[in-house]
Amino acid sequence: MKKIQKRLRPDQDPDQVEQDEGFATYEEELMQPLNVTLDEIQEDLRRFVDRFPWDIVPHITENNEVNDIIHNYKGTIQAAVKKEQRRVQMIDKAIPPSEVMEMNQKISIDQKKPPARADDLVDIKLDLREEKMARMIGLVCHLVYWNLYGDRLNKLPLDAYHKRLLFIQIS
Repeated sequence: MKKIQKRLRPDQDPDQVEQDEGFATYEEELMQPLNVTLDEIQEDLRRFVDRFPWDIVPHITENNEVNDIIHNYKGTIQAAVKKEQRRVQMIDKAIPPSEVMEMNQKISIDQKKPPARADDLVDIKLDLREEKMARMIGLVCHLVYWNLYGDRLNKLPLDAYHKRLLFIQIS
């Protein structure tokens, strides 16, 4: 099937015309305010938490090992420090291991370890399942809708007072 080309006026921007056509596709749907319940948002968050591949998030495990499959960072922090100390000692046996790490901060493994720990990930999962998180997501979605589309498309736009209340609830 051949796409019909519209003739543009010289003053028309082709990107703007394409954007307007895309907007027209969803205009009727955007004329209605968001219609989602707190329970639906919580269910979506629960599914997100359950399906998210948490093992790809770089973190320190309970055994003090680095779990970082993205950066291929292997071993425990202590083992990596000891390995680096042995390597430097082979080069210059006169420097004690404790001074090696102090002198050369750029080789410090502690600077390269992920800041998150396993218990941090557990806390994040629990926070994402809480009702207050679902409420915050719903409020932000409504604020974005009313600021972007409500004034232009909705027959009963939200007045400034209620927009301010929405913003205050988010803060």
